[in-house]
Amino acid sequence: KVGAFNQQNQKAQFSNFGDFTTIYAPGTNILGAKPNNKYEFLEGTSMAAPMISGIVALLKSKNKNITVDEVKTYLSTNSIHKNNIKQLYSNSF
Repeated sequence: KVGAFNQQNQKAQFSNFGDFTTIYAPGTNILGAKPNNKYEFLEGTSMAAPMISGIVALLKSKNKNITVDEVKTYLSTNSIHKNNIKQLYSNSF
């Protein structure tokens, strides 16, 4: 599972958590597109999970034979532990 952290680098109030939440990504104050050429600031794990999915997609585009374990290693290597959660390090992408 992907959790969300806020702008203070803390687990967002609404976020998943626990043993099965393996990585956190930004999930608050995310500018998203809306219908009719409008934009809105959004929050949720629905904002955080696509960031992780996008990184995995980029990894797969560079190496279509990359294994799940290699993806996990990449994500883990490019994450930092901060405020008791493993956060994706913003300079990794």
